[in-house]
Amino acid sequence: GSAIKTLSGTILARGFFAAELSSARLNNTGDLVVLKNAQDVILDQVAYGSWDDGQTADNAPNPSAGQSVARKSNGVDTNHDNADFAVSDMVTYGASNVIQVTTTKIQSGTNMIFSSGAVPLPKIAINEFVVGSEKEPGWVELYLGGEVSMDLEGWYLENGAENKTSLNGVF
Repeated sequence: GSAIKTLSGTILARGFFAAELSSARLNNTGDLVVLKNAQDVILDQVAYGSWDDGQTADNAPNPSAGQSVARKSNGVDTNHDNADFAVSDMVTYGASNVIQVTTTKIQSGTNMIFSSGAVPLPKIAINEFVVGSEKEPGWVELYLGGEVSMDLEGWYLENGAENKTSLNGVF
């Protein structure tokens, strides 16, 4: 119902901004986190755990002590919290998310540690394009956010008529 933190500062391009919640905290069983601008417009939000926002089946998972809830791909928002977020044992305060969950399985009296980790996919998007004409070829510009390059070998662009243009090289 009311603001839990007023933000100030600067966030750099492809950067991260972490805000301490010293006097307010999020509920352990579930809550709603909403980001609004100075005009009170919602820019992003995420419901997690048992928070009843009318769509509890879409909520992001609820973390245990020592875990975080992190976007699977930095900045990628499909508006489906359960698809966009995962619980992670690797807390990455102010840095790129890494989803890692470590579980312990006891087998034949021996503790075995299993770890499954995933580096999030960088956000890649169609950024700009020109349709082209008989005199000038068209083109498509891609934008890659993040700090990791991508190998485009095997990738292609396709139009509505299913004509394909192969891509290659490192982006």
